[in-house]
Amino acid sequence: MTTKEKLLHISFQTFLNNGYENTSMNDLVKASGLSKGAFYHYYPNKQALYAAVINTYFLSYYQNIPWESFEKISFNELEIKIKSFYINFVQSISAISNNGLANYYIMFFEASKYHPEFIGEIQKFYFKLHKILERTIQKENLNINPLSLLSKYEGLLFWLLIFPDRKI
Repeated sequence: MTTKEKLLHISFQTFLNNGYENTSMNDLVKASGLSKGAFYHYYPNKQALYAAVINTYFLSYYQNIPWESFEKISFNELEIKIKSFYINFVQSISAISNNGLANYYIMFFEASKYHPEFIGEIQKFYFKLHKILERTIQKENLNINPLSLLSKYEGLLFWLLIFPDRKI
């Protein structure tokens, strides 16, 4: 892992556990173990670092979906891929956050405030996923509402926030 990648990871954990407003550049520099000069060499300010963290640890989940692999599979296979995405997502967030999904939701909403492109990128993800679900459901002539299906999985994330010890 490069120094820049380590800084991003440490900063992600710090923002995730403390929030944007409660994290200062001094907190980030201290957590990194670097001198201020070395730290600022990589990121000139908190906003630039936060944008890099959001792009790496949030938007990359949504932007790096292999959409082509969803186009020619059955509905059952597609649902398995969606479940896998959510389960892996929950596990990766839980592994690095003191409060699991609670902090993820806080950071998600903070990102919508402090990172202007964030909501648009999230919308693109859901539009693509909805369209693929819709086409697959129509092709197989199923009586399933794509939005209800997506809501089910988002609801499971919320359920895991409230009841973190329960299994999906």
